[in-house]
Amino acid sequence: MSSSLGQLGRIPPELRLIIWEWLLSRGSARFLETSQDLYQEISDRLYDTFDIHISPLWEAPWVDIRCKRLRLRWHAKESDDPMLKKFSSIPYKKTRLAVHIWPPDPDDPGQIILLWQRVQSIVEVFNASKSRKRISIYLRTHDKRDWQKDGKTVESIPYPHLQNRRPDFNIVFLPFCCLRNIKALDVYPDSKTMDEAADWGLINYGRGYILNQGYNDCDHSRDPAYQDLVRVFDNIDALITDTDFFLDTQMDTLSGRTAPMLRLARFAKWFYPSDPSVSSYEKRHLQIIREYKDIISRHDPLLEKTLHRLDALDTFHVGVCGPNWPKMSDRQYIDLWYQTYPNGIPRLFKQQLLEEQQKVGHASFPYLTVNRRFFRAAISHHLARNWGASARWRDRRFEAKWCADCRNTGFRDGCDRSCEALDPLNLSSGDGNDDNSECHLECCDPEYPYRYP
Repeated sequence: MSSSLGQLGRIPPELRLIIWEWLLSRGSARFLETSQDLYQEISDRLYDTFDIHISPLWEAPWVDIRCKRLRLRWHAKESDDPMLKKFSSIPYKKTRLAVHIWPPDPDDPGQIILLWQRVQSIVEVFNASKSRKRISIYLRTHDKRDWQKDGKTVESIPYPHLQNRRPDFNIVFLPFCCLRNIKALDVYPDSKTMDEAADWGLINYGRGYILNQGYNDCDHSRDPAYQDLVRVFDNIDALITDTDFFLDTQMDTLSGRTAPMLRLARFAKWFYPSDPSVSSYEKRHLQIIREYKDIISRHDPLLEKTLHRLDALDTFHVGVCGPNWPKMSDRQYIDLWYQTYPNGIPRLFKQQLLEEQQKVGHASFPYLTVNRRFFRAAISHHLARNWGASARWRDRRFEAKWCADCRNTGFRDGCDRSCEALDPLNLSSGDGNDDNSECHLECCDPEYPYRYP
């Protein structure tokens, strides 16, 4: 050992361990490639078990990762932290993953939404690796707070349909149903009371579904007691999408300490200065509107909440950047949101929005309204085509090639069925960033008065 490690071999193993811990804490494990003996000395400890802590507190790290057999700890500050990308490349086949999810406070309902977002992030990290994984999920208790209260599972945000409750422990499990390449998966509650109070049907069935690599043919599939869940897991994406859209819609008016910061984060990352025409949030929203009309009917009929949220983005964006949007990096833009609204975005009631509009002044609004006009146009066309509403935000180019045979929603020139096969509409064209672009949207006409719904 000493000859392979060179001078380091003369140092006692206990001191070498301190050196390895210090080097690994700097965020790089490349030095492990320098010696086979060095790799053997460290890897068994390093890759034994990772404890992954997911907290519902806004001020806590997005994800907190700890090495069980070394004094190592890494924090991801936000969902796109580079550390998470590094974590996706570890040799999972040698590692046991223990995911500790801490209970939210039902008096601060935004916490369950934050948990939902953080769990989705860690699932994406796991799925980035094709290695088979062994995962244990622990539903923790903390400060006398549990996932149940008085023998009934906690539901921080009541679902509008009583027969389809969304208790918190099921919400944090749902993203795991997207896991792939799983060798072992177990779920453990901390308290015996929770074990007895919860209906474990969704988790039991979901565990079999995950271990069967996403095929809906597990042992529970033939059990009459699980027949309702068989139908649910035939389209589990619909349940996950419904939950995601429900939580995003509820976020608009939730009270508490966490919800205002979630609203702030949503606006700050809605789009970026480097390419304002691109918005992953809008893209996902349009996909839901197109593919899940029943979800829209359930949570946002006529898309009034979506349009109101877009008006709020217009208003608060002016509060951040003023009438003239200065050149800045994406990071500077996000930081500016947090500097302008350090306590978050208030609840998006009409009265609060009117007060904010008066504060920033209406004259500043047209810039952002024009920039997001294709999102407004898509929503307007959806309402006109599927709900009989008037197409208030009309783009004549958009309508000119609409598939006359297809009654599906359309955010494209034509549709994706066999009746017509036209090229998709380029949502980023003519967005006002090109000096030669021509706006065909009627709301951009000088004679068309801009009004808030």
